[in-house]
Amino acid sequence: MSKQEVINTMGKQYRVAGADRLNDDSVMELITYENAYNEEYQLWFKNEVLMKWNRIHKYNHSHDRSRRDTIH
Repeated sequence: MSKQEVINTMGKQYRVAGADRLNDDSVMELITYENAYNEEYQLWFKNEVLMKWNRIHKYNHSHDRSRRDTIH
């Protein structure tokens, strides 16, 4: 799953311009731009996206590391 696919699962498309990966700042910047009036939605969106992206990032990272170890 790509970063864009993770974001799309939240029900809306968000563009993270120039960001290699999601982080607190990029997620909060996006949701405050469009949903500044709805703090509860911001917290939900931030938690959902970070949870999914961190899980995928950790999975990819562990697989990258094991792949490097087997090559050497």
